Amino acid sequence: MTDTSHIDMLAVRDRKRTMVSGLNDMYLENFRQTGAEFILGSGRFVGSKTLEVTLADGVTRRVRGANVIVSTGTRAASEPIPGLSDAQPLTHIEALELDVVPRHLIVIGGGYVGLELSQAMSRFGSKVTVIDQNDRLLHLEDDDVTSGLASLFIHEGIDTVLNARVKNISGRSGTAVTVVVDQGGREKTLVGTHLLVATGRRPNTENIGLELAVDCPMFCTSEELV
Repeated sequence: MTDTSHIDMLAVRDRKRTMVSGLNDMYLENFRQTGAEFILGSGRFVGSKTLEVTLADGVTRRVRGANVIVSTGTRAASEPIPGLSDAQPLTHIEALELDVVPRHLIVIGGGYVGLELSQAMSRFGSKVTVIDQNDRLLHLEDDDVTSGLASLFIHEGIDTVLNARVKNISGRSGTAVTVVVDQGGREKTLVGTHLLVATGRRPNTENIGLELAVDCPMFCTSEELV
């Protein structure tokens, strides 16, 4: 693996924060120029096409519109694996806030998020091991894509443990973590310093009162219009 021990993760993190802040400022300015009202708060349906918004200072407002778009995004999913919660694993959010290069990063999940961060951390200097329950990375993609990706990971020194089901986890991410997997009926133990979970996404639609919006002709995600 190429020696990248000189990587300053604090500088990487600060650059990421600067980029995100700049993009947020740009989007807010573009939004302001449309003339629309922007309300920053936590909203939930209290009736058909009616929402109650709690602002940062605790004040609430009610807003009603002819059209409502639900575009609350997603968050990292967490699997019911024994010991996972106690291990305090990284998601993509915490991984992008690291101020050190992990000595050995164990990644659970062979999808896009897990693989992107695996390659990034490997190029920063981490030893990386990816665990996936399927027989190939990005298993829903075409064979030529997944075989090419597998060859690339071998070339870059990223280990993959496929057809593996995580049985239990112990330790704590950031210090020392042990992951026990069942791979084709054989138990295998992996030991690393950091643990990243990238096993899918879940919609942020809990507790926003969607059941109260059923009287609408239709309520939608960002890909649908009400």
